Parts: sequence; structure tokens; C-alpha cells
Amino acid sequence: MNNGLKVAYRSFFDMYTNLGAVLFFSIISIIGSLPIITIGPMVAALFYVMKLKLAGKNIGFKDFKFGLIKYGKKSSLIFVIYLFVMVPGVFYMITVSAMNSTTGQIVAIAIFSILLLWNLLNFYLYPLLVEQLDSDIGTLYLRSYRLIVENAIFTLVIIFNLLVFTVISILLPILLFVWAGWSVITIYNGLCYLLSKYDAKNYQFDLDVSWRGAWNCWSEVK
Repeated sequence: MNNGLKVAYRSFFDMYTNLGAVLFFSIISIIGSLPIITIGPMVAALFYVMKLKLAGKNIGFKDFKFGLIKYGKKSSLIFVIYLFVMVPGVFYMITVSAMNSTTGQIVAIAIFSILLLWNLLNFYLYPLLVEQLDSDIGTLYLRSYRLIVENAIFTLVIIFNLLVFTVISILLPILLFVWAGWSVITIYNGLCYLLSKYDAKNYQFDLDVSWRGAWNCWSEVK
């Protein structure tokens, strides 16, 4: 089995065995992201509490608030930079595609491709921020770029699994309540797996899972 699929399977296991926490913090992060400008800190805080939960620690809302404070400034900057590229990029793409000319369509496709690459570059940024807060923003972008370039197939497999789960969640709306948490766990596990390849001394990731006793999925949230 491709290791990307193994990570996705492990992530499903982690989501199910921590379903209570995943459900609670997914809802909190989605509600907190409604003002739009708070999306960056909310995503970073969700990565933070899921990291703690996967490490076997008891977590509560106070940990989520701590994550908002700890990663708020850098995560906000990352989100602003993301919008700085995406907003004018999407606007310009729509504008040129409406020209109904061959040149306009070619330019629109080129812009669309650039925006796809930009989203790909941002894929590991938030979990990298949570793992390596002391690194500056530029270093995080460079590390994310290296991880994607050197592990392109693995990353695409992870993204494909996220897309499949997103489609399933749209078809079965009840799954939308855990969509954010499951996505964060999948991306975080993907990052941890890759980091364990580069720095086995400081990062370990186990692909094996055991469903024995996994029925008790409503872990306590304080």
C-alpha cells in the first residue's frame, strides 16, 4: 500500500478514536472562522489541539485559546499573504476568461495553474508553524516547498484522500461536523511522516493501527 494511503488510513483511525474531541473542536474552529479574518489563527489552533490529542494528552477549550494566542500573529500573517495572492489572482483570472478570446483563455489557464501551485505550497504551512514556531515565515515557506517537491506523489495522494472525504461529507452533511478536524489530522500526520524521514531523531511516526478497544471513541474534552 502506498504510504500516502497508509497515512490516510491512520488518520481515519485517529479521527475515529478521538471523535469527541474532533467533533467539538471542528465546530469551534468553523464557527470561529466565520469572520474570515480569523481563519489563520483558527486553523493553527485546531492543528495545535489535534497535535496534543494525538500525543495522548487531555485537551480542553483552554488549550484551543492558548493555541490562538501562541500562533495568532504568524498564522494571521500567513493567511494575509495567502489572500494577497489568491484574491487578485482569482479576480484577474475571471476577468481575462470573460474576454472570450483565445489569448484570454490561455492566460486564465496559466493563472489557474499558478493558483493551484500556490495552494499546494501552503499545504504544509500551518502544521509546520505548529511544529516549528521559532522559524521565520520565509523559512516555513521554503521547508514547505522542499517537502512538496521532494514528496510530490505522497502529497498528491494525501490531497486526493482529502478531496474524496470532502465529497463524501457534502453528500452526507453530518460528516461536515468532523470535516475540519479530520482534514487537520490527515495533513498533520502527513507532515509528521515526512519529518520522520528527514529527522528520525526528533520525529517518529507509526503507520500501524490497532482497532482493539477503538469503539470507545468519545474521548473526554475538558
